[in-house]
Amino acid sequence: MKKKKSIFGKLLLALVAILAVVGIFAFYRFQTGSIEGKWSATELGDQYYKEFYKSLGSYDKEIGIEPKKMVKVPKVVMTVEDGKAEVVVKSTFDKKYLVNAIVKKFDETLKKSFSDNNVSLDDLDDETRKAFESARPKTQELEDELDKEFQKSAIQSNGEYDKATGQISFKVFSGDVNQLMHTVKVTSVNKDVPGISKNDINKNLPYELKDKKLVLKDSKESINFKKK
Repeated sequence: MKKKKSIFGKLLLALVAILAVVGIFAFYRFQTGSIEGKWSATELGDQYYKEFYKSLGSYDKEIGIEPKKMVKVPKVVMTVEDGKAEVVVKSTFDKKYLVNAIVKKFDETLKKSFSDNNVSLDDLDDETRKAFESARPKTQELEDELDKEFQKSAIQSNGEYDKATGQISFKVFSGDVNQLMHTVKVTSVNKDVPGISKNDINKNLPYELKDKKLVLKDSKESINFKKK
């Protein structure tokens, strides 16, 4: 009987030891899996900027604008709070720069037209000169038109537009963070964002955390984040 108790005791101790090791490992995984806070993905922001540049086509050259002055490189930010993650893209446009570029292009085009016909404003009668001057784009009117276009663009991306800052922001996806498994389960997506679809819902995206750097993995690619 004593021998049986001894064997049972050893098995019990072994089981407790195994559970303790598993518990310590799980605790370590949980502690090292915390990604609470704000994270930025610079490389992804650069990719979004390149796509935006391509979408301009020759439009930037026709008007004479510099894309880097027109819009800042988009910021891709992931905010994690209370186990909930949300990835948002923010793009800020310089409306004043755009307005000045449009007015400048108008003036240059008008001047060239006069020059080609050997005519100047001084050669025109008062009524005709006033007609040309009134046709010159007004700063406020141009800003209002830009606001309308940016607002439309934001709506198309299921996002928001801030007139005061010229910033368009839209959510990419939201998810639940599992600190123990080191995954982010996608719970909602913005299907209006290129490359995102409803099929991405319920996907578990593994992540790795090291030295304030976070790598969020997908079957196609990985997104590198840095702590803000």
